[in-house]
Amino acid sequence: MTETTPPKLSVARRLLLNLATLAGGTVVALALAEGLLRAFHLAPTNGVFTVTEKEFRRVPGMYGPGQDLIETHLRALPHHVTIDSLGYRGADFPREKPAHEVRVLFLGDSFAYGDLVDNEKTLPAQLETMLHSRCSNVRVINGGLHGTTVTDQIKLARRALTLKPDFVLLMFYENDVNDIAQSGQWGQLAANRAAKSRFPLSWLYPILRRTALWNFALVSVMVHKSQSRQQVFVHDVAPINATAAQNRLRAIYLDTLRQFRAEMAAASIPMLLLTFPADQTLFQGSQADWLIPEARRLGIATLDGREPLVASKLSVKDLYLLPYDRHASPAGYRIMAQFLADRLPHYLPQLNHCSTAETAHNQ
Repeated sequence: MTETTPPKLSVARRLLLNLATLAGGTVVALALAEGLLRAFHLAPTNGVFTVTEKEFRRVPGMYGPGQDLIETHLRALPHHVTIDSLGYRGADFPREKPAHEVRVLFLGDSFAYGDLVDNEKTLPAQLETMLHSRCSNVRVINGGLHGTTVTDQIKLARRALTLKPDFVLLMFYENDVNDIAQSGQWGQLAANRAAKSRFPLSWLYPILRRTALWNFALVSVMVHKSQSRQQVFVHDVAPINATAAQNRLRAIYLDTLRQFRAEMAAASIPMLLLTFPADQTLFQGSQADWLIPEARRLGIATLDGREPLVASKLSVKDLYLLPYDRHASPAGYRIMAQFLADRLPHYLPQLNHCSTAETAHNQ
């Protein structure tokens, strides 16, 4: 009896078999990794996301409308985030401004957005609450966007003009000068919108963003960027002995600030610049020492945010989210909000003309 030799697989069939084996193994490995990340709570399964191309054309804000979640990208500091129908953080409000409503557009980076604190504890939200004791028809729009600086924020202001703001409050944080060179945030957001709006990611993205693997990768990127930016920031915030490179960035910042003021003046919208110190610069020299006199020379009203924080006599651990993060704490935002609420009526006369009935209603 003779033995038969099994037929040899063709090269193409062997290749297909190898690919199928590889694909199957990859799927199993990804499923296992997803399960482990979820089981041990090593990564969130959701997170705040930005707009698609279609939404970018429809709403003035930069976050995907209609979000409501507990953000846990830093496990020690879970916080509640809602994004309204217009792409801004906070409670929903109408695009069309009601008669007699006073709108303050609050712009800045993650300190304006209020990273790692609940909705009602952000600086814009606490400011609105405090202003309501004077006028119930005041709305503070949280236009804060992570990683942005003045070159991005002027674009955010242009997009928000359809909301008819009565006042623009622009917040400067210590790393905003360096971020002109470091971030390129506006271009990154554009690339992100384009990628997730094209097939197949347009179909996959709504699924991927709810997986632990996807969010683990995003958090890893965020941590790396934050550490890189923080390293640059820590060594280059002092207002004296600036390098030639930093002086060039400062010139860009001031040129953009000058253009910002001109565009708001053309729209008859007054603006105020607020500097917010970092925990490292609260009690020493900072970029504010350079910026404040320069901004005032441009005719821009400016407030030094170190004043109320230092006057509070609270420690940096009370004013910031240390040791977990360097963003401001709810207490830090509360002190800054009160500082602004006390001073805004000087720059925004509408706040001095509330009716007797309205004031009585607030009381």
